Amino acid sequence: MGGSAEADSGESENIVDEFVGTDGTPHEPTSDAEIDRIRKSAWFVHGNYYQIAKLGPSVPGDGMARFDVNNGNGGFKEYQKKGEVLRCIHNYVASLYSYNLQVLEHINEKTHNRQYNKGDLLPGRDTPDREIPEYIKSYTFLHGLRNDIQHGEYHCLSVNKVDEDEDGREYYQAKFTKHGFEPRPVGGLDRSGDYLRHSDQKDRQYLLTYICEFHDLFNDFETDIETWCERSRTDSL
Repeated sequence: MGGSAEADSGESENIVDEFVGTDGTPHEPTSDAEIDRIRKSAWFVHGNYYQIAKLGPSVPGDGMARFDVNNGNGGFKEYQKKGEVLRCIHNYVASLYSYNLQVLEHINEKTHNRQYNKGDLLPGRDTPDREIPEYIKSYTFLHGLRNDIQHGEYHCLSVNKVDEDEDGREYYQAKFTKHGFEPRPVGGLDRSGDYLRHSDQKDRQYLLTYICEFHDLFNDFETDIETWCERSRTDSL
């Protein structure tokens, strides 16, 4: 999924169109300044993703962060290495949360038929799975994770050393467990399990890998929100 192509059936493949439906066509123009603000928020997400990618070349594959004395982080103490992994996760999900809320606010300003809120990003148990864009499915878990760790509670995450090579490079892995996962009371869904409904335990277990795979969907979403805005683009005064 991604881009703004039209499917053979004539239905849009734009993720934003899937999200807002036919009543979400922009009715008000989008200025250059508004596009610029959205791009800046997306850049924060990309910057925090870059910090995750810098943790090691194998992060996308097996979720292992590498600490190497040759790249400046090998001298960290153990608690600092674990804290660095958690810091990167925290910053990514926090900036992602802010970006999505900004996009919702923009959609609300440009459409007339209804108002969207963060609950629209969190499909409930009664929403048919086929009607939920993949971006929203994958984001639901990260939204709950953001709520859970926003105030420094990391009970659902563990970061442990899992390997060390002959050159002294150490490898740490962040794992998610359902035990201790409690995104309420500021979550938006009824139960913590609802945040896990669209991802399975195997996908969530190696959290850095999950984020890397999600970021591909984020790239598509960023492109599609700009395409959606371009339909009513106007130059800034």
